[in-house]
Amino acid sequence: MSAADSPDDAGPQPTLEGGNGDGISRREAMRRVMTAATATAAIGAAGSQAVPQFSPAGRARAIPPAAIVLAPTAGAAVGWALREHEVIGADDPPEGMTPDALHESVYNSAKKRESNNASTFVDNRNIINTGLEHSLYADGKVAAIEALNDEKTEQEVEDAAFKAAEESVTTPMKNLLRSWNESVNELQNLITKVQDHSDLGLDGLIESRHSDTDTVRQARTEKNKQTAEFPNGDTMDVHVVEFNTQSGNEWSPYRNDSIDSDTGDSTLPVVDVYPPSDSNSDKVVYLKEQEWTDLYDEFETVLSDVKSGLQTWVSNVYGEVQSGEIDTSDLLTPREMAEISSDQGVNQGIADLIALNIPVDLEREATIEIEQDNGTVTISGNVALTDDSDGPIEAGETYNPADLSGDVYFTYDVAAGNGEWGQYETGVDGGVVTFTAEPFSDTEYAIKTIAGETATVTADDFSEKTNDSDETVWTVDISDQVETSITEVDTVEMSATTDDTNWETIQLDQSFTVVEITDSDGQQVKSLDFEQSEPQNDENYITQEEWEKMRKRNEELIQKYEESQNDGGWGFPSVGGFSDFSGDQIAGLAIIGVIVMSVVGIATNFIPFVGGK
Repeated sequence: MSAADSPDDAGPQPTLEGGNGDGISRREAMRRVMTAATATAAIGAAGSQAVPQFSPAGRARAIPPAAIVLAPTAGAAVGWALREHEVIGADDPPEGMTPDALHESVYNSAKKRESNNASTFVDNRNIINTGLEHSLYADGKVAAIEALNDEKTEQEVEDAAFKAAEESVTTPMKNLLRSWNESVNELQNLITKVQDHSDLGLDGLIESRHSDTDTVRQARTEKNKQTAEFPNGDTMDVHVVEFNTQSGNEWSPYRNDSIDSDTGDSTLPVVDVYPPSDSNSDKVVYLKEQEWTDLYDEFETVLSDVKSGLQTWVSNVYGEVQSGEIDTSDLLTPREMAEISSDQGVNQGIADLIALNIPVDLEREATIEIEQDNGTVTISGNVALTDDSDGPIEAGETYNPADLSGDVYFTYDVAAGNGEWGQYETGVDGGVVTFTAEPFSDTEYAIKTIAGETATVTADDFSEKTNDSDETVWTVDISDQVETSITEVDTVEMSATTDDTNWETIQLDQSFTVVEITDSDGQQVKSLDFEQSEPQNDENYITQEEWEKMRKRNEELIQKYEESQNDGGWGFPSVGGFSDFSGDQIAGLAIIGVIVMSVVGIATNFIPFVGGK
């Protein structure tokens, strides 16, 4: 909108004179614009508008992540590679529990922690090599060009590039060790509670495997804690897991010098937490030394490779590019763009995937069905592949992620999905409906009977019981919602307990069938197409012409995306060349247009999706 249309309380608007002139740079202007938008344009209410407007599934039904990939693996995300990650706090079972109740509580806590660690880090280790390297190169190159423009020496330019890459890689490395520390803190809480209980012991409950099966003695020790030093010079105390052997072995992801590796088994040591004896569940195997150490080592390897590449790149740039030849006022890194999105209500999951150079088809939306033991789930959204050779994804085909070269990510609106629950007993006895599997939390169940009546319940309405066959079931009384209380269940549909737009990015680990694919006009198309963006390396993007070529391609995508958007939306402060765009176009094109930025690793002119913390 124009300056005249700006909100009365918008305050002074920054002017834009571009480049290195007297006015502020476009880069700084875009940052200020987004900050002003947050304060004056109620962008927090733009969540539903800052995403693609088409949605064949509509907004009538919803489905939470837990119902799609099962609770233990729901919610996989990649933002931990770009910004500080919120770690789930350590569980601490309450006092006064019976032996059986405490045993079950300990097991459930370990299972939840193992699931969270796996879905966040372990199952997403491909991000380190496929995406983080791209982001580190981009950060290093921009810092190097800035130093070059300041007429620094070649060594100073190289140092600036190294420092930027080191600063960026430190964030995910800290995320990994912070999550480890909370996992170890929680394990110590569980150990202490078991040790303090008069009728329960660690044997057969919390054990560790190294050369033999040993009881975990302690999950952290002030005496033996390690101090991790990160690439940027920051430090952090790292807790260790210690188990009861003569040598007192211990481990953590950081510098495992105290580990006795005589066993030759790369899968050990690990912590085992056993379920109650009357349970059919498998033991929890987690805090695997090899997994965590490999993850940490991969960060160091990627940083080393990037620094070696940046050294070559700086040498080429310094010899061929004159000071000021590449104007950094128009350059933004993928990490900067992804960071600002969380404050703007923009689809964070997609922004993160693109910032990490993961191919995403944003012009088409896929509707997929996932068959699982509990029923069938149908959701619509955007597909991303870590390996573009797995594409194209075609309508009517079924895909098993285990058979693909890379991983499959899916970003969808929980308010636009639906599912059919299949784990129930057919008979309705006096209004009582019985589920044979535990209902998902945050999920609403619409139970339709053959009498043509429908009752709506949530997971909190169910009671867990043991039936005559000594099997665990979950029952709910719907007699107050139906007139015919002795009947049969026809179908059970499930949805999320919210109608609000809420975008989630998950990693698909089960087979899925592509029901249909639609373009931005709602027309059905045959396939999704993925084009791997050219990754940053030690040779590319040395000349201004290369940046200009990418900028032009970026503008073409912006225009293409604009045509797919609806008019209207929240207002946007007028700054320089941005007054021709409406707010919803800008917030949305930031997502789509950034796909070209990932090609060069840098955003150029006209992309108001910027800034850092």
